[in-house]
Amino acid sequence: MCFQRFSLDLILKFSTKIKTGKCIAFFWAAWCGPCHDRSILRKIKEKYKDIKIVFVNIEEQINVANEYSIVIAPTYILFENSYPVNYAFGLQTFETLDQIISKTYF
Repeated sequence: MCFQRFSLDLILKFSTKIKTGKCIAFFWAAWCGPCHDRSILRKIKEKYKDIKIVFVNIEEQINVANEYSIVIAPTYILFENSYPVNYAFGLQTFETLDQIISKTYF
């Protein structure tokens, strides 16, 4: 029998990063080809300077991925003051992600 070791420390670090303000958590995996294209997230960061972007490798931070029931890579979760307020699954275009952000936060 194999037991998965969960690290409370990783969950606490993640919780600290999303605690205040607006934050997009980008859940990705090394085996996910589209996850390696970060150009869309760079454009989002340029447009929305006040929104934090946190990268979560679902293979290395399994406990954080499980906490939010992540089963698809990539997955975007939009947080506001530590609460998830919207989700997007699969690779998103800049235009689509921009619309989701605008409708969610502004």
